[in-house]
Amino acid sequence: MEQQTSFYTSTTRYNATLPSKPRKESAKMRTARLYNLHLVNQSSCAGKRGMPLLNPELVIPDSLIGFNYAKSASEKTGGVHFFLDDYQYERVWARMESYVEVLSRFDCVLTPDFSLYLDMPLRMQAWNIYRSRACGHYWQSEGIKVIPTISWSCEESYGFCFEGVPEGSVIAVSTVGVKRNADARYYWRAGMSEAIKRTKPACVLLYGGNIGYDFGDTPYKEYANQNVERMKTQKNRLQEQIEWKE
Repeated sequence: MEQQTSFYTSTTRYNATLPSKPRKESAKMRTARLYNLHLVNQSSCAGKRGMPLLNPELVIPDSLIGFNYAKSASEKTGGVHFFLDDYQYERVWARMESYVEVLSRFDCVLTPDFSLYLDMPLRMQAWNIYRSRACGHYWQSEGIKVIPTISWSCEESYGFCFEGVPEGSVIAVSTVGVKRNADARYYWRAGMSEAIKRTKPACVLLYGGNIGYDFGDTPYKEYANQNVERMKTQKNRLQEQIEWKE
């Protein structure tokens, strides 16, 4: 609301309209923004643990690019993945709206893959699943094609890690960090079987390559780990330089 005031110079009276002071954001509103409740709230959630719901998506991208390269990519094609260290995309949760424009230029976006470590408290794991689903729910509301990324840890995580994912959708999983550890491979295979059983996916986007898992009748598409491919390319270039000097 604008405020009317008057002031005088000599014997002349002037009326002026002063802009009202902006209302200070309340502590409650700041807290709501911290948890992104202005974007995703209870009405967006369902299930025993109240996970944000995603709509099924059937797009299968030709390629995947890491979120850390999405903004600078010359061609905005394929899908954007978050199979990276968490610190590289924690900002997405803090400023979810800020990335709508760049992400909407791609064919699709995978939901963030916030970590679920075996030694992480289950409540913390559930919170990371919630954050992943919340990002996907909001981005879908903005018209972005969103593919749910599914991750899990031990069997106890099955109670929440598949919630919010619709049946019959394309889903995404990763084997990054799994191949060299026997225990990790065991938990991954067990969780993959449970994911297929519960979500009945139209197709599985498999980032990082197969570790010998039998998908049976479930279609899947493999995508190479870009970091590994990048290291191979650098190694080959270095070898060529050495050979050239010799």
